[in-house]
Amino acid sequence: MRKLFPFLLILIFLAVLATYFLSKPKTDSTITEAQKAFAIKDTSEIGEIQIDNKAFAKLKLSRAEDGWWHVNDKWLARPDKIDLILQTLYRIRADKPVANVAKEKITASMKDATKIKIFDKEGNIMKSYLMSGSNSKRTGNHMRLADAEQIFLVKLPGFDGYFSPRFMPRLADWRLPRVFNYGPENIAELTVEYPDKPQDSFSIKREGEEFNFNRLSSPHPKDSEVKQNVIRGYLKGYRNLNAEAFENEYEKQDSLKAAKPYIKVSLTDIHGQKADAEIYRRKVYRRTKVSTEEDGTVRKYDIDRYFAFIHDRRDFVIIQDYVFGPIFRRHNEFLPKQ
Repeated sequence: MRKLFPFLLILIFLAVLATYFLSKPKTDSTITEAQKAFAIKDTSEIGEIQIDNKAFAKLKLSRAEDGWWHVNDKWLARPDKIDLILQTLYRIRADKPVANVAKEKITASMKDATKIKIFDKEGNIMKSYLMSGSNSKRTGNHMRLADAEQIFLVKLPGFDGYFSPRFMPRLADWRLPRVFNYGPENIAELTVEYPDKPQDSFSIKREGEEFNFNRLSSPHPKDSEVKQNVIRGYLKGYRNLNAEAFENEYEKQDSLKAAKPYIKVSLTDIHGQKADAEIYRRKVYRRTKVSTEEDGTVRKYDIDRYFAFIHDRRDFVIIQDYVFGPIFRRHNEFLPKQ
């Protein structure tokens, strides 16, 4: 037995050594730089990004000549989301190739991976790769270049986490929820209606370089005394008015459509293009910040957020009073003080 002991030690040593080399990733000497090149060195050259995930419809982001990005050639894209994805494409780095012991499992997961294609402004392919889930420590994502076999753990330096949510092709996440973006120089006619209080409703209509102000229910003797600078100051509030988020999957839209809106805003620009918003009060819910009056009475409606139909009722959104409150003015607020 003593004679066999040295041989047993040698066998154990060889087994440990074999396990080490089998589980060790390929060294950098066997991997070319091209296989690790996931980042885009100059994101200003990107003209289009295509994101394809089986759980969602294919998403296309394209840069227009004016610098704005569009979603699926139809809607404006959110600038913050575009900035984030461009920063990510610039900063991602291959950390290490997948270890042999995990390669089979991760390769199988690549069948459901998100496909990402990046094109330059001339339509030439810049990068094409697959992005799968995160590693067990959630510090990066598994990725593979489309024309390569090696899968890498790819990380975002300075960011402790995985970044695949930045590439989720959910349409509502990418669309800019724009409601109005007009200045006095662009507006031809504006109507603001309070269905429950017709006396508060008013219209503003361009006549040459000036605007006429009128109460909708019946003429008011002081309508003609409303100053042009007051009207123009109010119309400036229609610049860059965006909703908080799209809620097109909200289940109670039909009941709201059948109800009377709190405020209706209809705008026509100098080119004849129309924009509209039907705004409804939102009942107090679990995330309402101020649910009671000063005397302790429970509020019926949330004072910070509203529901709204926009784009001729094609979209349903949440809007904030902080953003839209300045345009919720009533007829008598424009009239000169006594």
